[in-house]
Amino acid sequence: MAILSYVDRTLLYAISSRAIRIIDNFESSQGISNLAWAMSKLACVDSPLFAALSSQARARIGVFGPQSLANMAWSYGVLL
Repeated sequence: MAILSYVDRTLLYAISSRAIRIIDNFESSQGISNLAWAMSKLACVDSPLFAALSSQARARIGVFGPQSLANMAWSYGVLL
């Protein structure tokens, strides 16, 4: 397994910024939970992004499947 030893924080925060602007257009709960998982995995703690993800997840929680729920729970759990 390859391990990335370089993380471009500037790029991650650019992704966060863009995601916040278009999060209302995410078509599925999977997109929301995947972004939360990826940013958590990279230890990119961007409070505005996670606030937006939380808001969208709460609004759509009824359509989240088991995998999306697990991804969201894991994402927030590792950031504690």
